[in-house]
Amino acid sequence: MRKKFKSRKHINFKFFMSFFVIVFLLLFSVFLRFFLSFNFIKFDVVSIISSSNYYSVNFDCFDFLFSLLHIDINNPNTILQSSMFYESSNDNYMYVLNDVSNEKISVDVSNSAPLVYIYNTHDTEEYSDNFGVYDASFYLRDKLRELGINSIVEENRTSSIRNSNGWNYNLSYRASRINLERAKSDYPSVRLFIDLHRDSVGHNSTFVSIDDKGYARVLFVIGREHSNYLENLHYTQSIDYLIGSKFPGLSKGILEKEGPGVNGIYNQDVGYNVILLEVGGNENSSIEVKNTLDAISSVIKEKVYEEG
Repeated sequence: MRKKFKSRKHINFKFFMSFFVIVFLLLFSVFLRFFLSFNFIKFDVVSIISSSNYYSVNFDCFDFLFSLLHIDINNPNTILQSSMFYESSNDNYMYVLNDVSNEKISVDVSNSAPLVYIYNTHDTEEYSDNFGVYDASFYLRDKLRELGINSIVEENRTSSIRNSNGWNYNLSYRASRINLERAKSDYPSVRLFIDLHRDSVGHNSTFVSIDDKGYARVLFVIGREHSNYLENLHYTQSIDYLIGSKFPGLSKGILEKEGPGVNGIYNQDVGYNVILLEVGGNENSSIEVKNTLDAISSVIKEKVYEEG
């Protein structure tokens, strides 16, 4: 039987084509930058989502060129994949960008079950600069993953569940419970469930400076109207204590709620390790919120390992 082999001519052809594509893209980028400097072409940057370390850029032109070259402008890896020098990596690895160093950090999600589940009962809550609790959830997820804690964010929006069922805003906890109960069943490895919110009070009540750095203060909310109340309280107190010992002044403590006009449960009857965490308020900036999430991610890591 004759062995199959690639001729040198075939290999040289692939090398030439790959080299040509790379050179073409470099020349094209230089040409494009020159024209943009004179505003000859309108370049519409639709979104740059820096909050969760993922960057998405949409253009109103050149889509045909990129699709012809099989390059997704939102996925830089496709540029490498078009080259003969690219060796595909294991799809089980997820990559995130470190905000400080832009270093690419690999997280093996194949052998690491999720330990933290983050969701938003009030997923439309926003801060002062078009940065919301939904964005903050992904930011916290990425920080935890950098620390080796595999975490997931609920992407089935609570507001969408409400709308599809015709429920008003007051039934938000009924809507988020659907996601929470499913996650508890689907991910038995999860040790901490975080319902991430923000408060609606003034900046003077939600801001603190620690070592000349601005933070959005955190507040825990506990419902007293369920049988798990004391277990949930003790668990939350342990997290609050860790935050206070590492970052004095960052936490506003624990607010226990019951009676008419409040929920009183907040889905915490689902488990002792379901916490409601308010990070800052509507007047805090995204930078202050991120500083806080940077800080408490180490606390969450310590608590999660303690649970193990």
